Amino acid sequence: MTCLDQIVSQVRQRHFAVQPLSADCAASLYQANDWQQFRRSWDHLLPDQYMGDRGRYRARRYQVFEYSTESQSLTINPDQRHYQARDYNRLNGGIYRVYEPFTHETLINRAFLTIQRLTIATARRLKPGVKQWHIEAHQFRIYASGEEVGRPVPEGLHKDGVDFVFVFFVQRVNVRGGVSKIYSEDSQILATHQMRSSRELMVIDDRELWHHVTPIYPCISRQQAYRDVLVLTFKAAPEQKAA
Repeated sequence: MTCLDQIVSQVRQRHFAVQPLSADCAASLYQANDWQQFRRSWDHLLPDQYMGDRGRYRARRYQVFEYSTESQSLTINPDQRHYQARDYNRLNGGIYRVYEPFTHETLINRAFLTIQRLTIATARRLKPGVKQWHIEAHQFRIYASGEEVGRPVPEGLHKDGVDFVFVFFVQRVNVRGGVSKIYSEDSQILATHQMRSSRELMVIDDRELWHHVTPIYPCISRQQAYRDVLVLTFKAAPEQKAA
């Protein structure tokens, strides 16, 4: 069974998956130059200016894509605004937010392209009838210090209003906490998992489950502490009606 088969099987059985990505299924993630360049791109994220709690603990970049299953083409959406209804994000929702896009070096990085291909293949197998996927990609760095707690999901227990959420773990430096928790519709905890291994992927069926990540704290208070992840959300685009 391939890595992709394992991910799809897990999501079909329990609506989520946690899978380390091996060199067999994601070779570019294990090419030193590709991976190091990809990992270092988190050092160039910019502060999130839209935090409703006035927090200074989150830096990010953001990019919107469209994927056509018919032409098998991935394009950048000209509308790069980020919007979430307050039903899904009580803290920062209800407004259009504009963030700096991914750098050109990240967009062409082979490790990033590998992750895109794998997540697209997963979404297509889980929901094969979709003609076009709306994909939003987020690079997040959450800082923690003695003065400020780092909150990976400041909106708390939530859904994102999409079909699937893919969380790709990059690294954690000098932090404790950051435990992912997955809940059923009736608020029962289905899984808790602390992402520690780089190149690990978590997939959540956002239509069925709720999720949350606990705050992070520095292990050594006087040293820099942060947690880096790439999040991709997939939402089936509505089909256009014939004129």
